[in-house]
Amino acid sequence: MITLAIDTSTPLGGICLYSTDRGILGEMRLGVVRTHSEGILSGIDFLLNGAGVAIRDVDFLTLTIGPGSFTGLRVGLSIVKGLAFSAGIRVVAVSTLRAFAYSLGRRNCLLCPLLDARKKEVYAAAFRREDDRLIEVVPEGAYVVEEFIKLLQGPALFAGNGAILYRERILKKSGNAMFAEEAHISIIPSCLAEYGMKEAERGNFADPAKLTPRYIRRSEAEIHYGKRQARIAPG
Repeated sequence: MITLAIDTSTPLGGICLYSTDRGILGEMRLGVVRTHSEGILSGIDFLLNGAGVAIRDVDFLTLTIGPGSFTGLRVGLSIVKGLAFSAGIRVVAVSTLRAFAYSLGRRNCLLCPLLDARKKEVYAAAFRREDDRLIEVVPEGAYVVEEFIKLLQGPALFAGNGAILYRERILKKSGNAMFAEEAHISIIPSCLAEYGMKEAERGNFADPAKLTPRYIRRSEAEIHYGKRQARIAPG
């Protein structure tokens, strides 16, 4: 099987073309200079052409569905839906935090990806890895860092831009904190593809027509719209 894995939920983002027979056929990170909307389609073309693979040869798409950048999530989902409908390709949707934790490898500690959620919060979850499975210990949510740490028991490995941003506060609150190396500021695209393969083997496919981003909390636009509607509603 071949999967095209796409992450636009994290600051760097990335793409990977992965085969069960040949391993990584091509992998790239999108970087922070160009927006995901500018780089994702050209990146996909580059990887497919470089590997000599046509989009019709891809068995399924793997997508990070959130939480993460609201704009990035919408961009990634729209591209994946377009490819799925036009080429008849199935889709595996993966939690951004779960894919991030899988990228951290096998560790004898809790795996805690933290993404900056603005408003002095992080999108976070804690996982324990058992072989190739991730067991969720602390559920995904938007947390104040100190409140999240209260939910952890034992050594924990922190990663992501949220871990970098709140490193000092984490160290003050936790005596068991470790930090991933700089390479783990974002999801490793090939790890996302590998995890997508495992989900596909379990038959965990999503209906592209019903897929929506996993925001966890409402966007500013939705909040302002709700307030506006409340003001103009008849009393």
